[in-house]
Amino acid sequence: MHIHIGRIEVTAIQESRPAGKPSRKGAAPLSLDDYLARRKGDGS
Repeated sequence: MHIHIGRIEVTAIQESRPAGKPSRKGAAPLSLDDYLARRKGDGS
């Protein structure tokens, strides 16, 4: 992170991911309506 008068520069260092890590698999993402219904307790 470098701070200059009038601006801030932030540079991120990208870490390499482990090659053997499995991708995330699971249920399909919820729609907004399904999410809100589940939060209310109307869902399953």
